[in-house]
Formats: sequence, C-alpha cells, structure tokens
Amino acid sequence: LLGLVRGAGIRPLHYVVNDPAKYFAILEAVGSVDMSLGIKMGVQYSLWGGSVINLGTQKHKDKYYDGIDNLDFPGCFAMTELHHAYFNKL
Repeated sequence: LLGLVRGAGIRPLHYVVNDPAKYFAILEAVGSVDMSLGIKMGVQYSLWGGSVINLGTQKHKDKYYDGIDNLDFPGCFAMTELHHAYFNKL
C-alpha cells in the first residue's frame, strides 16, 4: 500500500521536514482508512526518516533523504530491549 503513496507522488518525508502539520494530517487520514498503512508510514518517515534527519550528518542526509522519501530505501522497526515490552519475553 505504501506503493500507492509513492505512485500518487506524495512525498511524506518532505512534509516531515517542511510542513509537519501536513504530514500528520496525511498520516491521520491514511490511518483512519487503514491503520496498518499509517503505522508503516510512521515507521518509514517518522522513525527511519526522522533518525536520518535528526541524527545523521549532511553526508547521510544527502545519501539517504530521497531514497527514504520515495521508498527506494525502506526502513524497519526492531525491538531490541529485552525488558521493554511483554511480547519480547515470549
């Protein structure tokens, strides 16, 4: 489904940086239709993209920004803290 966002020409990472209110409006609208897509967008653009934007050097931003925004570089979420959540103990 993220491919539909890509195909529509929507570039959420651009909004994260330049117009956060628009990004969250898109995220809320998408989440109201399909919460799993909203979560995937949150991981891709808020967690992965936000990490590069806020913690990366200019070299990282130059290398990864466009790929994150257009989904050429998909991100993921991995829970590594053993005592952080119940489901990690299963």
